[in-house]
Amino acid sequence: MLLHACHYAFQLHSMQRETSKLQSPIRRIQFYLHFELPRNAGAFHSEGVFEYINQYKSGTDVRFVNYRKMKQIRKIRKQYDGQILEEAVREAKKVKNIRDTSKKYNIPFTTLYRQLKNEKGKERPGPDPVLLHEEEERIKNWVFYMARAGFPVCQIDVTHTVKDYADKIRRRNDREIPDSFPSKNWSQRFIARHPEIRQKLVNNLSKAGAKVTEPQLRNWFFEVEELLRQDGIDTSIFDNPERILNFDESGFQLVPKRYKAICSDAENTYLVTSNSEKDCYTALFGSTAAGDLTPPMILYPGKRISRDMVENVPDGWSIGVSDEGWQTSKTFYEYIANDLYQWLQKRGTEFPVLIFVDGHKSHVNMELVEFCIQKGLILVSLYPNSTRILQPLDRNFFRFFKIIHPSFLIYIERN
Repeated sequence: MLLHACHYAFQLHSMQRETSKLQSPIRRIQFYLHFELPRNAGAFHSEGVFEYINQYKSGTDVRFVNYRKMKQIRKIRKQYDGQILEEAVREAKKVKNIRDTSKKYNIPFTTLYRQLKNEKGKERPGPDPVLLHEEEERIKNWVFYMARAGFPVCQIDVTHTVKDYADKIRRRNDREIPDSFPSKNWSQRFIARHPEIRQKLVNNLSKAGAKVTEPQLRNWFFEVEELLRQDGIDTSIFDNPERILNFDESGFQLVPKRYKAICSDAENTYLVTSNSEKDCYTALFGSTAAGDLTPPMILYPGKRISRDMVENVPDGWSIGVSDEGWQTSKTFYEYIANDLYQWLQKRGTEFPVLIFVDGHKSHVNMELVEFCIQKGLILVSLYPNSTRILQPLDRNFFRFFKIIHPSFLIYIERN
């Protein structure tokens, strides 16, 4: 092939002495070697070179020659699966002829040779993935669980989850992982490696545009029941209110909002507070369908839990901290694993337990999903935009608490 390329290139070089239309023969050799040979699996189409010469002899400008006849045949890297490879290995051991077996099954000789020598061959071309096969399976199972439970994730969610997982590996010093992992396009390559994962467009529903009807809610309950049947869970769980839990959270400002003061028209009114206007804390409350409250959780802004927090929190309450005082996946996992699960065990609650939460997918990370599967906790997202109907804590608890809270803050500031 290389001789053919050089031969025709030097023919063009002789024509170049008579006219300056052609470029240097070195450029032509580079063209054929770089664009033609590597992509044709060894087949070199000399018809394209003859067409080039004929076009030149006829006076056509060779810079505008159509190279469509020089058909590029892309190399198919793999034409077999694991089952065919195992069958070929068994036959090669019987007939003692590796080359004939490789031709019969269309498997490369070197691949079949490595398998016979008990050497672990690569399952895919190119460099090895940063994460192990088992680790990618964990991520894939997390994606499937989130979709079925009503928490659909996107590429950004997968990237953040993988980044948190990689940071844990670095802290444990299990193995070296590049600091740039995962890269910008890692999630796309992850989806390409797992064809069973599909990307679908998620429609955003606003409160004004998404009207929840009774038939929709009844159909949603049937879907939850069918989900439990598919997982092999007895649907008699709906007959036991102690095994059905519901959680809701709400944020509260540490500074009271503006209120009406009684004063003269010529005076401006101000209220000097000791806290920042942006400081807030989050309260997480839960209850069973029987009406029993679970241990509440209070989240404060900060880096660590102080002694004052521990001393001022009532007995049986849980406390946590986050940067902004909002609920995060880490704090939600710590509450479920360290507080709620132990509370259920002390009560002698029968597992599995069904937990309904709002569709905050940022609170449900891979670590929490694996813990819930192991301990028999079933997370299910409530129907979208149905909080006013399906969330009793929001209707009958937080509603009145938010009415009293501003007055209570003013009372604290004055005293």
